Amino acid sequence: MSTPVAPADPATPRAVTPGTAPAAAVGAEPALHGPEPAALAAAPRGLVRLRAWPGWLRELAIVLTVYAFYSVSRNLIPNHVATAQANARAILHAERVLGVDVELGINHWGAARPWLVVPLNYYYATLHLTVTAVVMVWLYRRRHAVYARCRNVLLTMTLMALVCYWLYPLAPPRLMVGEPFVDTVKEYVLWGFTPSEDLVALSNQYAAMPSMHVGWALWVGAVLVWFGRGRVVRALGVAYPLVTTFVVVVTANHFVLDAVAAVLFFAVALAAVDVVGRVTGRPAVPPA
Repeated sequence: MSTPVAPADPATPRAVTPGTAPAAAVGAEPALHGPEPAALAAAPRGLVRLRAWPGWLRELAIVLTVYAFYSVSRNLIPNHVATAQANARAILHAERVLGVDVELGINHWGAARPWLVVPLNYYYATLHLTVTAVVMVWLYRRRHAVYARCRNVLLTMTLMALVCYWLYPLAPPRLMVGEPFVDTVKEYVLWGFTPSEDLVALSNQYAAMPSMHVGWALWVGAVLVWFGRGRVVRALGVAYPLVTTFVVVVTANHFVLDAVAAVLFFAVALAAVDVVGRVTGRPAVPPA
């Protein structure tokens, strides 16, 4: 007669054959607190630390790092003044051929109305970063499912523009030699503003094609139209890039073709994120 085998004590640990993983206990919950130890061990130490940060802090670090890289690299671009002036004349000639050289008329019209152009100078200097940052925070908190893809479109477009700034220096209309554009910042002394002559020494004024004021405004507008709720929010999404385009032209900071280039860069960035998303199984930014 065979000897009966006593049932195993649930509290007694079972032996595990070397090289094999222990079986999961019945009813055990899956790990929900981060990557597996093996994945963490295989990842670079800095990346492991970044993944361990709170989500909002990690996103802040990513965005600020890319923006700092963009700003520093943009200011390191040599000021090829002669090339920038020649390119500006070529752009203006192309606009005259196309019949879209409206900058001078709009600039003179605005410069004759300080009650209008002074607030628009402040608009140009402040809302570019402020509105974009506010919309990014709103996306992260209220539309988190699409935040990463929208962020990637913005960062991709910005880095593409940086490459263009290195390859194609362009003088803005207000700095063109031999053209009667009015530098509205120089014309009207504004609190907190640096004169254009000093700005040339502080930052690269010849990184103008494409206009990232328009590019970022277009990104904000698209986000509000796609994911905003209510007619007012979506109307603001339509109006914001249009108003920004008017602002950069009336203040003589950009040509019309700079704004057109921004639209193209946004479209290419959106398509690039779409392609990468499809390859990785995460489709492009969908309308809400």
